[in-house]
Amino acid sequence: MLRKGLSPLATTISSPSGAPVVAGIRLRAGKAGSGRGADSMVRQAIVTARAAGATGKILVRGDCAYGVSPVAAACLKAGVQFSLALAKNPAVARAIAAIPQDAWIPVHYPGPWSTPTLGS
Repeated sequence: MLRKGLSPLATTISSPSGAPVVAGIRLRAGKAGSGRGADSMVRQAIVTARAAGATGKILVRGDCAYGVSPVAAACLKAGVQFSLALAKNPAVARAIAAIPQDAWIPVHYPGPWSTPTLGS
């Protein structure tokens, strides 16, 4: 249940062979799109993933609450890949337009994890 003036910020960890698990949740005051605290949530999730045994590539994916420069900086510092949604504004549009066509790199997003049918 959301309380007036509070919005959740959550991180999950998933792998190709396991269902997503919650790594952290915080309630933040302010607008739902606020990225306040998202960088520390990402840092904690990366540490949690490594502590849980993740040894390979880590990909951080985030909605617009995570599409802020402190989150990108945290990902770069941790050496992980990231894909973040950004709010569209003139500066973002100019930056995207300045990227050469041959510089775009496809990102593979794995499909949803599904629970095996019980009894099979």
